[in-house]
Amino acid sequence: MDQILQGLFVSNHPDILKEKILQKILKSPKTAQDTVPVLNLAVKWSLDGETAFQCTSGVRLYENWARNNEEIFQKYFNKVLMNDILINSHQNPTAAIVIIEKSLQILKGTECYASLVKYFQQLITIFLKQNSNLQCLAIIFSLLIKQPKCVPVYQRYDFCCVIIDILYVTRTPKQGVNFLREVKTINTAGQILFQLWENCNPNNSNDDTKKNSVHYLFSLISQPFNSPSVCLGTLSQIPVKSVEEIIDLINIDVINKPRISNTIYQILHWLDWPFSQRVHIWIIGIFEKLAAAGFDEVLKEIAQETIVFIVNMLKPIASRESAAKILVHIYTKIQMSPDSTSHMIMSLVDIIPILAEEKSSTGLACIEILLANMELEIYWHSKEPFIKYRQTCFSIKELQLNKVKPLAALCNTSNCKNFTVPPLEIKKTLTRKTGLCNVKNSCYMNSAIQVLFMLDNFRQEVLGMPVPPGGIISKLQEVFSYLLSSQRPSFYPSEFYCNANPSWFAKYEQQDCAEFLSHLLNAFDEEEKKNSMKTESDLSDKNKGEITKCEIVDSKSRTLIDRKFFGKLRNSTRCLKCQTETKYEERFSFLLLALPYDDDEEEEVKEEKNINDKLDIRDLIQNYFTVEELKVSNQFKCPNCNDYRDGIRQVFLIDAPEYLNLTLSRFSYNKKNKKRSKIMAYVNYPKELCLKCFTTNDESLVVEEDINYVLCSVVIHSGYNSDSGHCILLSRHSCLINEHYTNLSNLLKDNWYIFNDESVTETKYNFSDTLKSSKSDTPYFFIYRRVTKELLDSGELCCNLEELLEKSVIPERFQNEISKDNERYFKEKLSQVKDEDSTKKKKDDFDYDGSGNSGGTNAFGHLDIFGSKFIY
Repeated sequence: MDQILQGLFVSNHPDILKEKILQKILKSPKTAQDTVPVLNLAVKWSLDGETAFQCTSGVRLYENWARNNEEIFQKYFNKVLMNDILINSHQNPTAAIVIIEKSLQILKGTECYASLVKYFQQLITIFLKQNSNLQCLAIIFSLLIKQPKCVPVYQRYDFCCVIIDILYVTRTPKQGVNFLREVKTINTAGQILFQLWENCNPNNSNDDTKKNSVHYLFSLISQPFNSPSVCLGTLSQIPVKSVEEIIDLINIDVINKPRISNTIYQILHWLDWPFSQRVHIWIIGIFEKLAAAGFDEVLKEIAQETIVFIVNMLKPIASRESAAKILVHIYTKIQMSPDSTSHMIMSLVDIIPILAEEKSSTGLACIEILLANMELEIYWHSKEPFIKYRQTCFSIKELQLNKVKPLAALCNTSNCKNFTVPPLEIKKTLTRKTGLCNVKNSCYMNSAIQVLFMLDNFRQEVLGMPVPPGGIISKLQEVFSYLLSSQRPSFYPSEFYCNANPSWFAKYEQQDCAEFLSHLLNAFDEEEKKNSMKTESDLSDKNKGEITKCEIVDSKSRTLIDRKFFGKLRNSTRCLKCQTETKYEERFSFLLLALPYDDDEEEEVKEEKNINDKLDIRDLIQNYFTVEELKVSNQFKCPNCNDYRDGIRQVFLIDAPEYLNLTLSRFSYNKKNKKRSKIMAYVNYPKELCLKCFTTNDESLVVEEDINYVLCSVVIHSGYNSDSGHCILLSRHSCLINEHYTNLSNLLKDNWYIFNDESVTETKYNFSDTLKSSKSDTPYFFIYRRVTKELLDSGELCCNLEELLEKSVIPERFQNEISKDNERYFKEKLSQVKDEDSTKKKKDDFDYDGSGNSGGTNAFGHLDIFGSKFIY
């Protein structure tokens, strides 16, 4: 019979004819000797059939022959077959569960049923891990509902985790043929999870399935960089009492602020689930737990970050009730800052007219709740400039609702007539970057600071260093903190300017950016060493004889500057007379690359030649490490001959730094006219570099390794000599962001910025082509980041840049100071709007923000900086 069936399905007959023949076979008598071969064939068709007709035919054939030969089937269906069906890979995994379901139904009441069910409980979790999709989940749920004894007992926690994982990675169902079926499956998953949590193992009094599953759920949704899972919104249907018990299981103390924010962010997106019911119970419960634990500041930050999303969730009717209740809780329980409150009220301006036009009972009820609580907000912040509430008042008045009267009574209605206020811009800039004010020709310092700020892992470590106030490191921490969190478009680094400038720099005069950065790194390095020695000394004095070695700061360990910026070179000089080779090693933080220059040429000829020369930074690096002949006037003194001899010298890289600083020797001294001049030659700078690095064995160089670098920053000097001109910075973040990359340069996010003192604008890497047509705008300082295989394999590669910036830990001593300054800035902006409204004065052609002139660079804030020169 099995051969007849095989011949039938490999034939070219149409499916209609095959169906008729199959019907006759199903109705015909079944012989015992054909049972096992036919069942084997049916299982094969069901699990690995090439067409849907063959798969369904296999299931029908299997059930038909099994029911008509139960005695043989009891011996046929065993644990070995069940393991093969569920664990081995098949083309139609959903059919595996159907086969198991049919088999258990037929065997129900037999002696082998209990042992088969128990074995199924052990395999079901493994099967779901291998087939994590809604289709398999739906078939399994159907089986569990029909046969409750198949619900896992001893593997309940693992089963819950698999369900949570599947819901977490499942995308929100889209409207279409399968929409209702997928939504039903997801809702069933939520109900089964609840039942699994509530019905613990009766044979185990210590069953922690619920507790452990809740911990797993929150550990999953609190992870950074994870996109929100709307399908987990099915958990919002869990009864209120159970939600409260679940929230009690959360250990707030071990969750930091970023993870709490991620958790709330994820749960808020449950509002997008089509049948979300009690999301507000979850959110408010977590808010109250945070408040009870003393996380008031964290609550304010989270409320500020999520308020716009919550307001927007008032639009869909399904999420409106929960969103409104969350807003009411924020209104009444979390007293936010005036600027956050104003931003929230401004967000409601667009929502309230939409709710009114809807003319639904829920929409009008929602407006009533919002108005009542807005009055409370106005009462709390009655001392703030009242103008920020006018637009909201006017918009609501236009709705002609009776509920507006209490709010309107608080307003000057005559001034509200035909009055509109543009939404206040409280973001610092469109680029989310803060500039630095020019402290009288301090563009060189501003460029150096922004260079270091854009080195993400360096910035993070600087902010995390425990240092006493007053030093270089503390002042740099302050500048970094303001650049991260200030709402102002620019910060005035006057204290840093006074502390960081070297003594030999003339005050308020133009200086060399690379020279300043070199001094800053050395000063930072020396201060870190002193702090390290002081820490070790303090610990020793405080706990004599009680401190273990691991508790004492190792003063000989590498400092931050040493780890990030310093490499090592080996200089080798050979005497051509006696062949004596002299070697010595030196640390370096900058490589000074020479440019071609001839003192004998006339200035006009040299200038024209410089502009037309096409150089590449890779050639300059190769020239730096090539063999140099020491002859004639450039002989060296051989220590063996004790006389000046001809020789050869070569430099080898033996320890590559993480950040490679390259400086072009653009400024030279002309001996004839006794003037310092600038070499204008254009130098091409690629996004990627490769350097040869050698390792030492005893005193010889034995291994050569290719070290790859990617470009981070370029400092551009505009002007004709080192004593005048202007510096700007082209830079991008140095954080590695792409896991799947096509080339090394793609490892860094290709978003470039131009830092021009107060002005920060977005640009593209190819803007450098514009420099080729400019006579005096020349790149002269570069920073490249090292990229190694170890770094590519590390976790940093998966870092999300936006979240990295948001989660930067600002030293506590600056947080309150910056927060107060942001409030002052917002009041200034509000006052500015109020003054403009009362005087009805038109804006000037340019917008003056009160920051004052900063060394002549304000003009670049609104102009194409490459259309004009960078000269003061």
